[in-house]
Amino acid sequence: MITFHGFLKQLMAFRTPFSKGLIFAAAWYFLPAWLFIPVAAYLYFVPFFQSSKFLAVFIGIMGIYVFTPDPIGYAVIGGILFGWLIAIRELLFIDRRSAYEVLIFAILFFHLRIFYHAHTIIGITPFFAAFILAVLIAWMAKGFLDFFRDTDVNGRGPLSVAIGVGLLCFFSWQILMISFVLPLDFVYQSLLAFLCIVGMLDFLSTYLFGGATREKIFFTATVVFCGLVILLTSAPLGL
Repeated sequence: MITFHGFLKQLMAFRTPFSKGLIFAAAWYFLPAWLFIPVAAYLYFVPFFQSSKFLAVFIGIMGIYVFTPDPIGYAVIGGILFGWLIAIRELLFIDRRSAYEVLIFAILFFHLRIFYHAHTIIGITPFFAAFILAVLIAWMAKGFLDFFRDTDVNGRGPLSVAIGVGLLCFFSWQILMISFVLPLDFVYQSLLAFLCIVGMLDFLSTYLFGGATREKIFFTATVVFCGLVILLTSAPLGL
């Protein structure tokens, strides 16, 4: 009869994103933090192939673990995000750029939900928490831009990336703070910030990869503007 330990060893032998995501989710839920962190690090860094290039995204997933008000639900989410990350790193996606963007957007969404809904659990001031989240957003964006800039013939230089990421960090911080003080429910605050930051990320990646045409800029701006109008007109004010 196979033991649980033997089952995990056989599962890990495949080293598939599914198996690693499953073990990651189980460790997230069942293990204490002091044991989960080294297990998660082992799952991510072994093998070390391209681990440094996706470190910001891994830290983003681990950041969700630190402030999880719902351990069961977020354990499942964490396992899916981690498996998705491993699949990107192991070259299992044909369109890695789109897969990478989806992963960053998903991590951003859950961080925003935690920031606006569970800011009292975090134990630090919203001003500082917003700054930390803005830095994480910029770090993930830089990792994405650096990774694909090297393979894109139209990609701009590192100075343009650094300036763009710096501006993204600053404006993300401002958006987080402005939406935090608005008299809206945390769901609408999260969606408002998410829509604005995703719009900036999309524009930044399009511009740095040489695809910023007038039509593309107009389309992105229109989508963001219409989304904001619908969101703000349907949101109940919490005055």
